[in-house]
Amino acid sequence: MSLTPEHREYLRSAAITDETIEAAGLRSVLSREDLPEGLASMTVLAPVPGILFPYRDREGNVVTHRYRPDNPAPDPKKDGKPAKYVGEPGKNVVNHIRATENGRILVVEGEKQQLAAASYAPEGFGVVGIPGCWTWKGTDLSWAKDAAVCVAFDADRRTNPKVARAAWEFAAALKKAGATAVRFVDFPGHGTDGLDDVLARLDEGERAQSLREWIANSEKPEPPGGFEPIDWDELFAEDFSQVTFHVGGFVEPGQQMALIGDGKVGKSLFMADWGWRAVTGQRFLNDQADPDKPSKVLYLDAENSRRDIQTRMIALGATPADLRNFIYLSFPPVKPLDTEEGARQVLSLVDRYEPDIVILDTVSRFVEGKENDSDTWLNLYRRLHRELKARGVTGVRLDHFGKDAEKGGRGSSAKSQDIDHVWELVRTGGSENKTEDGYEVTTHLVMKRTHTRTGLGEGRIEIRRYGVLNKNRTQWLPGSTYHEVEGDDNPFEPDSLSPADRRRIPKIYEVLRGAPEGVSHNEVCRAVGGRKTDVGITLSRLVDGGYLSRTKDARNAYIYKIVKEFDRGE
Repeated sequence: MSLTPEHREYLRSAAITDETIEAAGLRSVLSREDLPEGLASMTVLAPVPGILFPYRDREGNVVTHRYRPDNPAPDPKKDGKPAKYVGEPGKNVVNHIRATENGRILVVEGEKQQLAAASYAPEGFGVVGIPGCWTWKGTDLSWAKDAAVCVAFDADRRTNPKVARAAWEFAAALKKAGATAVRFVDFPGHGTDGLDDVLARLDEGERAQSLREWIANSEKPEPPGGFEPIDWDELFAEDFSQVTFHVGGFVEPGQQMALIGDGKVGKSLFMADWGWRAVTGQRFLNDQADPDKPSKVLYLDAENSRRDIQTRMIALGATPADLRNFIYLSFPPVKPLDTEEGARQVLSLVDRYEPDIVILDTVSRFVEGKENDSDTWLNLYRRLHRELKARGVTGVRLDHFGKDAEKGGRGSSAKSQDIDHVWELVRTGGSENKTEDGYEVTTHLVMKRTHTRTGLGEGRIEIRRYGVLNKNRTQWLPGSTYHEVEGDDNPFEPDSLSPADRRRIPKIYEVLRGAPEGVSHNEVCRAVGGRKTDVGITLSRLVDGGYLSRTKDARNAYIYKIVKEFDRGE
């Protein structure tokens, strides 16, 4: 049936307009026959009468319901507290109330709260509802992709550590799902006030303008803090079985690590290659990033000149358009990061740019304490790395070996005790070959993990760095430089090819079929188009899989021929 006059007046008193009530399809429940099947069997927790709240998917179809009994029954699973709202078992979804027209979405906690928001939200805003501050877990958040999201939790977000943590984790999940920004609405509520409570206290003519102002003044979430002990039941219910790494496989999101190596071993070049491939969703060290979820990198560089940076990025094949999410600060005027002021400056940059990864190159340039003094590194961790970790931001600091490389990074041993991983980058050999383009330079490196908090992932990676100098030895050729894993024992699997590989393969075969005598590396790259580095990686994969042969001609140039057809390249 439709709403009773009493139920309608109750909803109006919660700042929900008649228009929103009708659009949402709310109805009164006066008998058990009025309840959906999933709720009708809940005779204890779902007494009648009450109000039924439909939950809809993005197409507007009703997928489940939430029920508010007029006289809530005590819930034995919650120490006898009244079950104010009851959901259909096994159906944890969000409620799509209004579609966005401008790429901005307001997410609101609570049944009445979300409908009050839909009644007065600014024009063009989408409105999405969630039952509680944790009920988004396990739901599909793809609706947040490419949207600027504002979230309105109840007022206890500021005073309840559990709600604060829910807000922090929800923001991280929305960002991971592709939201361009996440802010929290700070409305003038008290205690556990919801958005509906505060709107209802205002005159009807003031509500829309007030909500617009609260949204405009929304704020970034703060890391959860306080002295709230761990809820063991809640902790053990979380699923941490799926371990994820940033592209390359040597650090997990949110961890803090150091990369140590001799001067001129190429730590900065390695980090630049990793960083720009992470922000563009490309392959790095034979590991394919998710092109739909690229990272954002904040790079603080106190080592390299603007010329060095430009030369390096061009050699790697990057373009300005590729680097929009590579926030690069050259010789930034920050105070020492082992001081409160310096760490606060960097954290303000983190809040401003919202990176997934922060890189310090080189860490010794960013501290004022003595390298042999453990307090220097303990202060750096306490003031910066700990705060990055609390925000879920990966921190990477580059460092030099000491006088005795076998003893690791120079300075106090505290350097390796305060972070999650310490990796060493060591040159093991190299070669140079003259070609028609100039000089192919190959450097063999080993990346070895010497300290680890988790022990997860590979602890040793053998790397080949490849680049081409022009004939005058004055410039590295554009797109010629990259890093890849040497001696990879993984078998070639066509199903593991990236989408970019699959787009190139038909073009490569088209070029080679027209020349049975073979085609040079440069000719293939010109015909296929795109970055020479990436075409070269696809060619190498086809050679490794036995699909193409690669030999050198009299001028020492690579020549490719078809060995067998690749029928899964489309």
